[in-house]
Amino acid sequence: MGLLESPLYDTARQMLFCLTPIFIFASRAIDGFLRRVRGRLAQAGILLAVVAPGLLGIYLLHPYEYIYYNELVGGVSGAKGRFELDYWATSYREAMDYLSSNAPHGASVAVPYSSETAAPYASNDLRLLSGSDPESTVGADFILVPVRGVLAARLYPDAPSYFAVVRDGAELAIVRDLRGTR
Repeated sequence: MGLLESPLYDTARQMLFCLTPIFIFASRAIDGFLRRVRGRLAQAGILLAVVAPGLLGIYLLHPYEYIYYNELVGGVSGAKGRFELDYWATSYREAMDYLSSNAPHGASVAVPYSSETAAPYASNDLRLLSGSDPESTVGADFILVPVRGVLAARLYPDAPSYFAVVRDGAELAIVRDLRGTR
């Protein structure tokens, strides 16, 4: 297998080593450009124009900045359904905080994927059911579904949504209400 035929597994995370030279070349290019511009105010304006989209993206997506996609794909809303967004299920914290505050006392929550990510954020009165087999959801009041691949479409798609973690029009995690499906 040659260099150009190397497979990429689960997006391109193993290509992150390329970012260092990209940042070095980009910073050198920006520095060279700013040296040619006269006036501190003009330089500051150009620098602000270069940095502002990234800062705005960080602000709007907080605390899920790592799901950022640039406008070539339409931002996060354009990446929805086409690219991986919340790979590490960090949105589980917001979903569990919501359930801890709003679910009935003693409610059971099925967390079929990445339950270890959700567990630290569950209140003591929530009962977590973990496991990826269908049996793990039996008797659950709610199910916490990650929006990854086809998982959200497969896990109780007809159950009503109780809560969803959404950024820039893209759902990251969905809590479905299973109480009426029994």
